[in-house]
Amino acid sequence: MNPTTQTPVTDELLAEVGQLVLESALMRYLVVGTEDEVAEFEAFVVRHSEEENFIEQLCAQYSGFEMILKDEVQAYTLRST
Repeated sequence: MNPTTQTPVTDELLAEVGQLVLESALMRYLVVGTEDEVAEFEAFVVRHSEEENFIEQLCAQYSGFEMILKDEVQAYTLRST
């Protein structure tokens, strides 16, 4: 999308889509983990979710999550074209 044509409604929609993609990736990651891995992952999310670089930290700490997130972004991109 051309940044010069963005409106507050467009920005809000993009933020909502981004949140949905992130939530989908989080849920997929939680499904495949062991009980201990899930507990550690959830604790990390709680500790760092308000930080500006949260997604970068999450991907650095959990490479499996990064792969799932990239897959979710790609799936959304394919569905929206």
